[in-house]
Amino acid sequence: MRGRRRRPVGQDCIQPGANPLHQHQTNHQVPEREKQRTEIQVESNVVVAVRVRPLTEDEHNRGDETIVYCPDQHSLLVGASGQERAFAFDVVLGPESSQHAMFQECGMTRLIDMAVQGFCCTVFAFGQTGSGKTYTITGPHSLFLEGSHDALLAGLMQRSLSYLLQLVGQSEEGFHLYASYLEIYNEQVHDLLNPCLPYSLAVRGSRTQGFYVENLSVVEFHNLDSFMRILEGGMQNRQSSSHSQNEHSSRSHSILTVHIKGMSTQGKLCVVDLAGSERVREGDSIEELLEETGNINRSLLTLGKCISSLVDPIKRNGHIPYRDSKLTKLLSDSLGGSGITLMIACVSPTLGNLQETLNTLRYSSRAKRIKNRPMVKRDLREKLVVSLQREICRLRQENLLLQQHLSSAHKAGAGGSGLEAKYSGSMSSSPQHAKDVAGIRTGSSCSETSLRSLLQELMRENDKLQ
Repeated sequence: MRGRRRRPVGQDCIQPGANPLHQHQTNHQVPEREKQRTEIQVESNVVVAVRVRPLTEDEHNRGDETIVYCPDQHSLLVGASGQERAFAFDVVLGPESSQHAMFQECGMTRLIDMAVQGFCCTVFAFGQTGSGKTYTITGPHSLFLEGSHDALLAGLMQRSLSYLLQLVGQSEEGFHLYASYLEIYNEQVHDLLNPCLPYSLAVRGSRTQGFYVENLSVVEFHNLDSFMRILEGGMQNRQSSSHSQNEHSSRSHSILTVHIKGMSTQGKLCVVDLAGSERVREGDSIEELLEETGNINRSLLTLGKCISSLVDPIKRNGHIPYRDSKLTKLLSDSLGGSGITLMIACVSPTLGNLQETLNTLRYSSRAKRIKNRPMVKRDLREKLVVSLQREICRLRQENLLLQQHLSSAHKAGAGGSGLEAKYSGSMSSSPQHAKDVAGIRTGSSCSETSLRSLLQELMRENDKLQ
């Protein structure tokens, strides 16, 4: 029987209920329910990349036949004896692809750039057990053994955080980075940064936040070393076991979320490592293994139903079964929601895995047709500043138009000279007003009070001119 490994909470770990993101908002008196979103007017398709793993040593020794071929960077052929099936994807990486090539070709830098701007960005790997998902996301298991520091084997997670820290370090805006790490095992949510909790965590939903995990621990980090400590601790607490397909098979879905808190935006980068789909084979009679496999396959089946509904023109505007599993609840923003999503399908190249490979590729082909509507998350303060600036700009244009009408009336001898002189006197007697008008053009650096004051002054002038 496999028990949960326990790891003490690190010194940097913030206890449940003390989320620093919520604290930061409270300090500025901007409650979470008042968060607003600014929408981009274009839809964005889910990007799908496929990675074919190389043959293992055992497969080489058995002389297993390879049935997956990569003619170019966008197409894939599966089959043998002249009965190949063709598939097309955004990116295709063959067995010889390196971890660095995976990071570059999949467009991870663009995804991270968007997260820094305030978007919710997600990358997740899926496929059958032993197809290379965890290797792609975090690198091989040996990378987390004591004394192992092979940077060439680092996965998307480490490379993404390295790039993110570099990006944030070069920015003049003060960013704060926080991380949370959870797993869904047998439909129970566990905090990988605080596994000593005797209970599973609840997944809640709200109109403003969407679905979220209640009381999930959050850790602030400042450099790659502190992040790696978070990652290594979480990896050690994940459910895994030896399997015929994989010596270190992940038996749970894991979601690492990096919150990127800026002055006015709050972006998110989610890295998801799904448990592998598999068939229960003859001899797999251990009750725990059957329960694990059943729960994994049920949650993946629900994910497949959500994808099918999202690409169906009729069902898309109806009911999407997100609530049927905890996994689909937490991925709802990434699939058909307001996020930007990259899916990485990992496949095995051998004939013995043909059926699972075809299932994964069909799954991926449907996912490629999902459309999201990306939105930046802004807080109410920033939205109010933008609204005040827009109103000030409108009033300035209206005042200018009224001045032109007064000037025309004066030139026509219509008796408007007295009123115009009065207006000119009021303008010339207010040099501070001119400074404020010039200052507002510098952007959102002006305080909310200054904007309100200028808006009221322009409204009074507007009334006088009218």
